[in-house]
Amino acid sequence: MDSRNVKCTNPRITEVTPIAGPPEGGTRVTIRGLNLGLSFSEMVNNVQVAGVQCTPQEDGYIIAEQIVCEMDPAPINAAPGPVTLCVGECRPELQTHSSQLFSFVTPTVTGLSPSRGPESGGTKVTIMGENLGAGSNVNVLFGNQTCEFFERTMTEIVCFSAPSLSGVGPVQVSVSVDRAQVRESLLFEYIDDPTVQRIEPEWSIASGHTPLVVTGTNLDVVQEPRIRIKYAGRESVNVCKVLNTTSMSCFAPSLTAEYRPGLDSVKHADEFGFIFNNVQALLVYNNTNFLYYPKPLLRAPQHQRRDGAEAWIPHHSQGEEPGAPGVWGCEAELHGADRGDAVFRHRVRDPAAVRAAQPHRTVQSHGAGGWAARVPRCGAHPVGQPADAAGHREHRGGRRPAPHHRHPRAHRLQAQVPRERPHPQTPADADGQPGVPRRPRVQGSVCGAADGH
Repeated sequence: MDSRNVKCTNPRITEVTPIAGPPEGGTRVTIRGLNLGLSFSEMVNNVQVAGVQCTPQEDGYIIAEQIVCEMDPAPINAAPGPVTLCVGECRPELQTHSSQLFSFVTPTVTGLSPSRGPESGGTKVTIMGENLGAGSNVNVLFGNQTCEFFERTMTEIVCFSAPSLSGVGPVQVSVSVDRAQVRESLLFEYIDDPTVQRIEPEWSIASGHTPLVVTGTNLDVVQEPRIRIKYAGRESVNVCKVLNTTSMSCFAPSLTAEYRPGLDSVKHADEFGFIFNNVQALLVYNNTNFLYYPKPLLRAPQHQRRDGAEAWIPHHSQGEEPGAPGVWGCEAELHGADRGDAVFRHRVRDPAAVRAAQPHRTVQSHGAGGWAARVPRCGAHPVGQPADAAGHREHRGGRRPAPHHRHPRAHRLQAQVPRERPHPQTPADADGQPGVPRRPRVQGSVCGAADGH
């Protein structure tokens, strides 16, 4: 038998995409199935979609499995219909049609959001309308510049604005779906790129998350603003939130992805900047002296207070002693007084130094459960009780236990929970044993560059 006469009989269509397009034509329809011919030539002039000629495209043909064809214009008021095809000849065993129907629809637009963005582009714009998901190809122009396609549905097209070629001002937005031009008029306005004029404060601790206030111009056109640094070849990014056209709040990025305890000196990041849409000028922002200070640490007590309680002493590898300036964003001292009162002392020197001899404020808290210690946060790091603090707590009614041996390495910022306040004798429980007095409650507090994140 001549191989040229061999045909794929009983063709079958399993999928058609898309199933809607504009009547102007130009839609590329993809037909998938079984036994769809052994050569591209068998499909030429043998495919129709909803009664309209669809020209097979050789670059989309896969032997026996897939046909891609391009729609001709449809007559006015063309009705929905199936895809029909023949493999070489239109004999019954070489014909098939799809179960899906293809419809002709007219795309329309009703608006866009946002309606303005920076001159450098990069604004994520959503165009609203109807039948916008029809057809095989969509094109959006801002003036003469293509808006980079992102995604679309039947009611929305999302794209990213290109940089303006004509400076600031409004431009015409045009939308086309295949060969159909959407005629509704839309305008998008390019405005001056956002600027940054000031950052407050100009410091953070190495682990980041210090709240910052950024002041500038046109900040409200920035979508999903972020703050970035680069240090030792590694980039770190954190989030910002637009407050109004001239200000936004940010959280400082961490200096390194994994904090190194040995990082004891003040550091400048290699790069410091902002990710504002497509505004390249702010990726590296040089108009700042932003500094990173070491993570606050405390070392084990070296002396006992007169009241018998202990105080955690600020520690730094360079050996500052109480009374000397430190390089911490905050310092905490939590101790017990003669009556068991819990006192939290917070000392800060602007912008980021601490002097142990100059208390800034003292906070005490008392509630129904007795005096309670307030546990501070420094940066993103809560102050907690050391794991071995119980061995150093003075116990009522007995001799102070011998202290555990401490490793000389500095502990991270922590505060010791004070000894318990005396409680009245509680009635005996059902088993005849005295009730257990309640322990002081520990609450959260904020100090220095705290943010709670």
